[in-house]
Amino acid sequence: MIVQWFFREFFLSFGPCIESFKYCRPLITVDGTYLYRQYDEKLLIAVAFDANNEIFSLTFAIVNEENNDN
Repeated sequence: MIVQWFFREFFLSFGPCIESFKYCRPLITVDGTYLYRQYDEKLLIAVAFDANNEIFSLTFAIVNEENNDN
């Protein structure tokens, strides 16, 4: 018997990213890009800027569509 698992949304954030967020500037930017080939989902990335004006990744999400719910 073959079991296939599918998910509707996927959210990932690492502990060091959460802990280090307190040293970032209070502005969060969300950007998205389409995944190609057999995937129809969209990859969303939330980033902030640290004290050196460098991009600091906060979290990643894979969603079916970009809307206010995700």
